[in-house]
Amino acid sequence: MPGTRLPFGEAADRVEHRRLAAALAAGFAGRLPLGVVTVLLLVAGAGPGHSLGTAAAASAMAVVGLAVGAPLQGRLLDRRPPSRVLGCYAALQGAVLLVLAAALTRPPEWPVVLLAFVQGATVPALSPCVRLVLRHHAGPDGPGRAFTVDAVLTEVVHLAGPALAAVGAALVGPPALLAGCAVLVATGAAGFLAAVRPGWLRPDDRHAGPPGGSGPVRGFLLAAALLAAPFGVAEAALTARAAELGTGPGPVGAALTALGLGSVLGGTLYGLVRPRPYPGRRFRLLALALGAGLSTPALAAAPPATLVLFSLTGLCVSPLAGLTTEILDRLTRPGPGSAPRAGTPSPTPPATRAASPSPAPWPPRSAPPPPPRWPPSQPPSASWRQARRCVGCAVTQAGYRPSAPEARSGRNSAAHLRVRGDAKSVSPMARPPSDLSPGGSRKARAGADLPAFLPAGQSTGRGEALGGLPP
Repeated sequence: MPGTRLPFGEAADRVEHRRLAAALAAGFAGRLPLGVVTVLLLVAGAGPGHSLGTAAAASAMAVVGLAVGAPLQGRLLDRRPPSRVLGCYAALQGAVLLVLAAALTRPPEWPVVLLAFVQGATVPALSPCVRLVLRHHAGPDGPGRAFTVDAVLTEVVHLAGPALAAVGAALVGPPALLAGCAVLVATGAAGFLAAVRPGWLRPDDRHAGPPGGSGPVRGFLLAAALLAAPFGVAEAALTARAAELGTGPGPVGAALTALGLGSVLGGTLYGLVRPRPYPGRRFRLLALALGAGLSTPALAAAPPATLVLFSLTGLCVSPLAGLTTEILDRLTRPGPGSAPRAGTPSPTPPATRAASPSPAPWPPRSAPPPPPRWPPSQPPSASWRQARRCVGCAVTQAGYRPSAPEARSGRNSAAHLRVRGDAKSVSPMARPPSDLSPGGSRKARAGADLPAFLPAGQSTGRGEALGGLPP
C-alpha cells in the first residue's frame, strides 16, 4: 500500500541485495578487459606491416604474467586489507594499459611482449573477491550455487571479451580500445569497492570442511590442471580438422561459441537445482561427461555434428568450474577447532562485535588466551562447595557469641582458628581435596559442610544442634 513503511528486516534485505547486485555488476565490468586484451593483442598483430609472431608472443606472455602474478596477489590479499590491495592493483593495471596502448600505435615489437607480461601480472584479483562476496551471501546449502554463478559470469566474460575486441578494433582501433579498457578496470574496481561492505571481503568458515594438509590440495590442483588440458587439445584438433576439410576457421569459432553458450546454460540450470552434500561425486561425474564430449573420435565428425556435441558438452563446463572452486575452498580453509591460517581473521562473537566501537585491524592482533574458568586441580563442584562453605561460615560466625571463659582465653575465635595448625580445627578452605571429592560418602560430605569453629552442641540459631568436627 502507498505510504506503508517496510519492516526493518525487509528493508535491510533489499538494501543488502542492491549492494550485492551493484558489486556483481561492477566486478563484471572490471573483469571484462580480461577477455579483451589477449585477443586484442592478436588483432593488433594481424594488420599490414605488423608481426603476427610478436603479437602471438605478447598474447601468450599476458597469460603467463597472469599465472605468475595471481598467487603473489593472493598472498597480499591474505596479509593486507583487500580494499587497499585491489585499489593499488587497479591503478597499476590502468597505467600499464595506457602505456601498452601508446606502444601499439606502432607495429608490435619486443617491448610490447614485456609490457604484456606486466599487464597480466597486475590484473586486479576481482574474480576471487567476487567469489568471496558470493560465499558470504551463500545460504544454508553451501557456496556451491554461489560459485556456479561466478563460473557463469566468468564464461560470459570470455564470450563477450573476444566479440568486443573484434568489434572495437574494427571501429576505433586497438590503442583506443586499450585506453577504454584502462578506464573500465579503474571504474569497475572503484564501483566494486564502493558497493561491498568491509565484512564481505573477510573469509569465514561456515562451510569449511575438516582441516587437512597441503597434500590433498596439490593432488586436486593436479587433477584440475589435467582436466583443463583437453580444452587446448580440442581447439587444436578442431583447427586441424577444419584445415583438412577446407572449411576455414569459421566452424572452429562457431564450435567454441556453442561450447560457451552451453556453459552459460548449464551453469544457470545447475544453480536452480538443490545441490547434493557430496561435491566430489558430482565432480567425477561431470569430469567424465566433459571428457567424453571432448574426446578425439567425436571431433572427427562433420561440422554440424561437432556443433551439437559442443553445445551439449558445454553444459558441464560452468558446473564443473563451480565445483572446482567449491572443493578447493573446502580443502584450503580450516574447519572448526583448527588453528587459523596466517592472515585469516578468526570469527568474532556477536557480543564482541556489538561492543567494539570500530572494526578490528587487518590482520587481527593475536589476543592472549583467556584464563581458565576453574582451577585445573579442582572440579567446578568442589569450588562451588568451597564458596558455599565460606559464606555459611561467615554468617554463622557473625551470630556466634562465645562464653566468658572462651572470650577470656581467646579459644575458638576466628583469629585463633586461622593460625592453629592442628587437625582438630582445620579451616574449611584448607581441608584436603579428599573431603571435597564428589565420590565421598554422604556422611563425610555432611560433616564437611559444618562450620569448623563451632564447638560440639552449639546451636546455629535455627533450632538444630551441630556436632563438632571429628579429630
